[in-house]
Amino acid sequence: MANFTWSLEMMILGMGTVFIMLILLMLLLVSIGRLDARTIKRQQRAGIGAKSEPELLPTSSQSDIPKDKLAAIAVAIVAHQQAQSKNPLLTPQEQELQTRPRESQWVIVGRYSQMRRTRR
Repeated sequence: MANFTWSLEMMILGMGTVFIMLILLMLLLVSIGRLDARTIKRQQRAGIGAKSEPELLPTSSQSDIPKDKLAAIAVAIVAHQQAQSKNPLLTPQEQELQTRPRESQWVIVGRYSQMRRTRR
C-alpha cells in the first residue's frame, strides 16, 4: 500500500508541475501579446511604422480590356503551361504528386513489416 500512495503522490506532483508550467507559459505569451499590441497602437498614433493596410495596386476591370485580347492572353497562358509541364493534361496537384521524390527503401520495408504484423 505504501508503494501505491508514493506513486499516487509522484503522479500528482508531476502532473501538477506540468500544468503549473503550462499556465506560466500561457501567462507569459499573453503578456507578450498585450505588450506588442500596445507598442503597435503607440506607433500608429505617432504615425511611425507600417500602415495598417498595405496599398493595393489599381486593377483593371474586364471592360478596360477588349474580349479578343483577353482570349489571346488566356491562350498564351495555356500554351506556356503546356510547354513547361511534362504532362500538360494534369492539374498542378497531380503534377506535384508525380514529381515528388521516391520514398526510401527503408520506409517501404518498414511499412510492409507494419502491415504484415496487423494481418496476423
